[in-house]
Amino acid sequence: MLSKDMSRVDLLVVLASMGVVLPKETKLPLEELGKRLGSALDASQEMAALLGSPPVNLDLLFKWASNPGKTLFKASQRGNFTELTTGEMEQPKKGPGALKSDTFKELRQSVLALSYSFDHNIRQTSFVCQQIKSAIALRILEVYRVKDEVPLFFLEFKDLVSSAKEDLENLTNAFFPSGDLNTIEVSHLEYCAILKLFKRNSTKLADKHRSDTGGLGKKKGSTKTFVLPLCPLSMQVLGKLTSDVGCEICGEKIASKCSQCLTVSYCGKECQRLDWPNHKATCKSLKGGSWHPIDLFDMPELPPGVGDQAKHRFVMNRLDPFTSSSGLHSTTGDDAPDSHRGKIFLAKFQAPLMGGVNPSMMIYDRQRSFQSFWRKNSNLETFNQAMRVMGGRPKFYKWVRWVGENKMEICLDRSPASDPVW
Repeated sequence: MLSKDMSRVDLLVVLASMGVVLPKETKLPLEELGKRLGSALDASQEMAALLGSPPVNLDLLFKWASNPGKTLFKASQRGNFTELTTGEMEQPKKGPGALKSDTFKELRQSVLALSYSFDHNIRQTSFVCQQIKSAIALRILEVYRVKDEVPLFFLEFKDLVSSAKEDLENLTNAFFPSGDLNTIEVSHLEYCAILKLFKRNSTKLADKHRSDTGGLGKKKGSTKTFVLPLCPLSMQVLGKLTSDVGCEICGEKIASKCSQCLTVSYCGKECQRLDWPNHKATCKSLKGGSWHPIDLFDMPELPPGVGDQAKHRFVMNRLDPFTSSSGLHSTTGDDAPDSHRGKIFLAKFQAPLMGGVNPSMMIYDRQRSFQSFWRKNSNLETFNQAMRVMGGRPKFYKWVRWVGENKMEICLDRSPASDPVW
C-alpha cells in the first residue's frame, strides 16, 4: 500500500512541480528535501509577508466579509503574468488523473475550491484518494482577513482511513453528520501534499487556537490548522531554494565551493579532495576561459525626450506572483555593490525587449544584489558577440566577476552545466 510519507522521489517531484527543480542525482538528505518543501509551501502562501513570525494569533485578525464586487473565490486567486496570459489556472482540475508534474497546480486548485464552496455556503470538504483508501475531512470554522485583503481559512481536519470494518463513506458520514459536503478526488501525491501543508501550518497556530474545543473540537483526533491561498513562487524564492544542491560527494550542506571555478560545492576539504580527479578537467576549462570587460548602467538608454521622471523603474518577472513584493525591484541611480567580493559568480543576461539604435541587456544575480543594464554602444564588439552566443534565446547565464565600479568581466565561451532556475 502506498505510504502517506513522501519518498525521496516524491519530494523531488512535488518540489519540481513548484518550480524548485533540483538535480535528480542530488545527494541532499531526505530531511533536507522535506525542509525545502516546507519552505516552498510557506513561500507559496507568502506566510512571512502576510502573517509575520509565528505563532499566528487569530484574535488579532478581522473576520472576512464578502461583498458583491469581490467574492472569497476571487480574492483567493493569486497568479502571475504567465498564468494570466495562458489561462493555465482556469483549466479544470484533473484529480487522480493529473500528471505528477502538475501536483502543485492541483494543490492550488484544491485550496481555491474551499473558497468557492464557502461562497456557496458549503463549509465541509472531503479530499478523497482512492489509491490509499483515505480521505481528508475538513470543515472551515472561520475565514479571516489578513494584509492586502487576502483571506485566511481557519479549519479543522482529520485523516480518515478505511478498513475492513468501515469504508470511507461511513467514516465521512460519521464525521459530517449533517450539512452539505463538497467531495474532491485527488491523486496520492496531492493527498500527501495537502497533509503536509495542513500539518505544517497547524504548528504555526497559537496554542489557544489549536486547543480550542469549538467547531469540531469534540471529534476525536481532529486537528486545527489554517491555510492561505497559494500562489506561484517568485524567481527570488526559486533561486534561494535551488542554490544549494548539496555536497558533490556526500550531499551534506555545502560549506564552500571550488575556489578556482565556483561551479561545484563541497561540505569540506576531504570531499573536495576526493572529487578532484572528476572535477579537474572542468575546472581547468573554466579557468582558461576568455574574459571580456563590460560597462554597467542603472538604466537602459532612454529614448530622446525622456527626462529624469523615468529614472525610477520597477521590474517584475513574468513568473513572479502579482501579490509578491519580492518580484519588484527599483533603481534610483545607485551604484551596483560588489556583494561577491571579487569572486566569480553566475549572472543572468536578458535579451533586449526592444531594438533601436542602442538596445540594452538587463543583468542580475541570483540574490538580486544588483540589477543593471549593459548598453550595446558601451562595448559594441563584445555585445554583438554575446548576442550571437545567445542566439534566439531570451536569456543566458554566464560567469562574471567585478573588476571596478560599474565594471565587470564576462566569460562568453564557458557556460554552467545546466541553467539555474531564477
